[in-house]
Amino acid sequence: MNVKELKSELEKYDEGFMVVVSGYEGGVNEIDSTQEVEIALNVNTVEWYGKHEEVEEYNPYKEYTHTKALYIH
Repeated sequence: MNVKELKSELEKYDEGFMVVVSGYEGGVNEIDSTQEVEIALNVNTVEWYGKHEEVEEYNPYKEYTHTKALYIH
């Protein structure tokens, strides 16, 4: 999903709704912040990891395609 698609989806809901994300091992948490990050695409293949990884100085994932992303915490 990109930002345009997210905006379109959010327009369907009341502006007063709380926005939540999945908790670590269950439950839900409200969003605390957003951040622009660079990610490496399709790094992980096992189902218990997310598909992509945040690019960091100590692990640049040079062999993978990178893109900018909106990280919602």
